[in-house]
Amino acid sequence: MAGSQPLVRLIFVFLILVFAGPAEAARTRTALVIGNSAYQHTEPLRNPRNDAAEVAARLRRLGFQVFEGLDLSKSQMDEMVKAYAVALETSEAALFYYAGHGLQINDRNFLIPVDAELKSPAALEFEMIRLDQIQAIMERLTETNILVMDACRNNPLSRNLAKAMGTRSVRIGTGLAPSESGAGTLIAYSTQPGSVAMDGEGAHSPFTEALLKFIDAKGEDLSSILINVRNDVMRTTYRKQIPWEHSALSQRFYFVPPDGEPPPPAPEEAPAMAGDPRLELELWTAVKDSSDAQTLKTYLDRFPRGTFSGLAALRIAELERKTAALAPAAAGDLGEKLQAQLKRVGCYAGAVDGAWGEASKAALAAFARARGGSVQPLEPSEATLAALTRETGRVCPLQCRAGAFERDGVCVARERDDAPAPAAKRRARPRDDDDDDNDGPPARAQARKREPKPKFELCMDSRNLIVDCNDGSVVLRR
Repeated sequence: MAGSQPLVRLIFVFLILVFAGPAEAARTRTALVIGNSAYQHTEPLRNPRNDAAEVAARLRRLGFQVFEGLDLSKSQMDEMVKAYAVALETSEAALFYYAGHGLQINDRNFLIPVDAELKSPAALEFEMIRLDQIQAIMERLTETNILVMDACRNNPLSRNLAKAMGTRSVRIGTGLAPSESGAGTLIAYSTQPGSVAMDGEGAHSPFTEALLKFIDAKGEDLSSILINVRNDVMRTTYRKQIPWEHSALSQRFYFVPPDGEPPPPAPEEAPAMAGDPRLELELWTAVKDSSDAQTLKTYLDRFPRGTFSGLAALRIAELERKTAALAPAAAGDLGEKLQAQLKRVGCYAGAVDGAWGEASKAALAAFARARGGSVQPLEPSEATLAALTRETGRVCPLQCRAGAFERDGVCVARERDDAPAPAAKRRARPRDDDDDDNDGPPARAQARKREPKPKFELCMDSRNLIVDCNDGSVVLRR
C-alpha cells in the first residue's frame, strides 16, 4: 500500500490542476535537465554530466525555470520528476532534457539511473525510469512539450538484463525506440531509432555540442534549430550519426523570439503557485523526505516565504552538514580502495594510504590510457572502482626502477659495469726434463691417459677359431 502513495499524490496534483482556476500571473517555461555519467556498475560516461550542466545553464539564461539533476540514483530521479510534475501547473511550456544511458525493451524506452545493475527481471519495474511516464505527465499539464534525448549511447548494462531475462519473451533493442508524440509535443533524439549515438571526444557529445551552438539563435523556431543541429552532427560524425525527431507541435516555439518580442523572464517564484496552499502542501509532501538538498531547494525556490520554508532550510542545512562530515572519510576510504586496485593491475607503485595526490592521479590516467579511454576528473569514484575491480590481470606495462629491466613479467637487475672482473686462470708452467724425475703417481696416470690404446680386432684363423688379430690369442672356440 505504501508503494501507491506517490501515484496517489500525482493524481491529487492532477485533480487540483484540472479544477483549479486559471492563474492570474504570467505562466512560465519549466525545464527538467538530468545528466548521468558516474555509473556504478558499468563504465562511466565522460560527457552526460557536462552536457546537462551546460544545457541547464543555457536554459536559465533563456528564461526557463530549471530543475537540474546530475548523476542521480533511481530514488533521486523519482523525487526530481515528482517535484517537476508539481511545478508544471504554472507552465505554458515544458522541456525535458536527458543525457546518459537509455535502452528500449519491447519498443518502450527506459532511462537508466547511475545505481542500476539490471541483473534481475525486477529491474524493469524498480531500477529504471520509463520515458513514456514522464511524457504523459508533461502532456497532461502543459500545452507545449519538448523532450530532448541524448541517451542512445552504447549500453553494456543491456547485456546484464538480457542474461537476467533468460528465455522470457522480452525484446531488448539497440538505442532507443521510436515513440509517437501527443498533440503539442516534440521528441528529439540524438540519433535515429535503433542506433547508437557517440559520447564525443570533446567536452560535449556531438549532438549537445550542436544544440548549444544553435539553441539561442534569435528568431529561429525549434524546427529550424533542429535542422541546423542535424546538419552539424552529420558533418562532424561523417554521417555516422543522424539526429531524428517526431513532432506534433501546434505552434512555433522560440527559445529566443524574433526582434520586438522580448524573451520571457526567469521568475524566482511563480505567483499563481505561491498563492495556492494546496499546491504548496503537495510540493512539500513530495520533497520533505528527500535525502538530496537540491530537491528540497525546489520547494524554497517556489515558496521562499512558505509555511514550511523554515523547516526546509533546517533540513537542507542538516543534509549539507552530514555531507560535509562524511565526504573526507568516504573519499579517503574510496581512494585507498582505488590505490589497492591500481597497484594490483600494475598502474600504481606508491603507498596504499588513501592520500589522493599526483601519483594516484597519474596512475588512474595510465589505467585509462591502457584501456583506450580517459577519466575526467582524475578523482576517486565508485564507477572507476567498479571498472578496476573487473580487471583480472595486469593492465599497465611493468615499470622497473633505475638499474633494472623487465624480463618475463618481473624486474631483473642489470649487471653493473664496475663489477669486479673474474679472477684470471693461472698459466701452467712449462715442463722440463728434470720434472720426469719427480713424477709421482698422478703424473704417471696422466702420461698413461695420453698414450693411445691399441685397437682390439677379432679375426678368424685357418682353424675356424676367433682370435685377437694383434697377438693371435684365441678369444672364442666354435
